[in-house]
Amino acid sequence: MSKTTKAAAAEIRALPYERKRLESLRGELEAINTALYSPRGATLSAVPAHGGGNRQEDKIVGIIDDPRREMLKRLIDEQEKKLALIESSLALLSPMERRIVEAFCKEHPTGMATMMAETNYSDRQINRMWFAALTKYAYMRGLDAKL
Repeated sequence: MSKTTKAAAAEIRALPYERKRLESLRGELEAINTALYSPRGATLSAVPAHGGGNRQEDKIVGIIDDPRREMLKRLIDEQEKKLALIESSLALLSPMERRIVEAFCKEHPTGMATMMAETNYSDRQINRMWFAALTKYAYMRGLDAKL
């Protein structure tokens, strides 16, 4: 297996983890925004409390200026673009190619036996189809040019 097809298989195997990462990043941003829009405290009055400023206002300003918000927004945008590229490349594969790639990349221990039973192809034919599908996917993603 070439570096290109290994990279393609690794990218497809990592797809569920990449989706979870996107959900996690969105959750972090939501937690920051929740703290911004629903601060804890009884009032937001301008009446100074014990020695000067309004701690609640300071807290809100601190959340607004939180550098993690912009970083998370950027990371979410990058992750969404990456997932869109992967999924659009997978969508360009034929249904049989997609099924073979999913069987090998997600259920590898039983993937070969499952595919042989489903398609009535030999293991050599399925291996050739798998390699061809990974090569096609890698070409569509531009992985061959990156390595």
